[in-house]
Amino acid sequence: MATQAFRAHGQCIFEGKREKQKQARGTQEDISGGKHVVKARSWWKRGDVSACAAQTHMQCWVHRDTIFDEGQVEMNMREAWEHEHSKDETNIDLRGLERHFWKGTEAGCLGCYYFSGETWAGDGSIHKGVMGAGSICLQRPTCNLVVRVGREEEGVSSLRPELAAMARTLQAVPAESHLLYLCDSEAALNKISRWIGSGLCTTLAGDANADIMVSIIECVRERVKKGARTFMVKVKEHRGEPLNELAELRLKMQGNCKMNVDSGQCVPRA
Repeated sequence: MATQAFRAHGQCIFEGKREKQKQARGTQEDISGGKHVVKARSWWKRGDVSACAAQTHMQCWVHRDTIFDEGQVEMNMREAWEHEHSKDETNIDLRGLERHFWKGTEAGCLGCYYFSGETWAGDGSIHKGVMGAGSICLQRPTCNLVVRVGREEEGVSSLRPELAAMARTLQAVPAESHLLYLCDSEAALNKISRWIGSGLCTTLAGDANADIMVSIIECVRERVKKGARTFMVKVKEHRGEPLNELAELRLKMQGNCKMNVDSGQCVPRA
């Protein structure tokens, strides 16, 4: 049998052995996560960031003339191989080779990561009858906004927390700064677009989310008066868009901590 080319001209710098978990006879192996995880098959077609349990061992090969720090490489590769999270990391790095990868995402192709102002992404969710909203900033990674959305006793909806995330972001960004907001809710963006250039024809009478819409409209109006630009861009949900995924992750983490009313912003009952 002919020797594979990469074996003739390369060297193996790391070899990871997959640990086969014990399972009861007749049951199927869980491939949704666990230790020694890899990206899902054909992940690039869907932008899927879900991590699946590795079904085979893993080796990393480089050219045999490559000069590298063996200790550092072993540590980095081992850390990546021992990854146990259910999703791939979504930390944006616009330097070196990472830059080309992130520029290929949906927001990267639109140039959102090089926006001259502040780039934000928000998300809303419903967990056990409680509505929450969260948003995160690219330029200020430590600025994570997570709020509790009130009036659950009147009924919950997916639109209300999405609007709350948008409103909280507009409140946090200085009115003089340009803003680019990534949103995965088409319904929320359509609701905002009704107020663009509508003059006195649009009203909030009978709107179940009028309390949040007032905050959004007033914030945008103030930004227009100060000459700041506001862009709201639709991105696909669960497609590996890093800022959107991070906003969702922060929201889930806060939900797991059982956030109470006092720790967030609760919109009073009308």
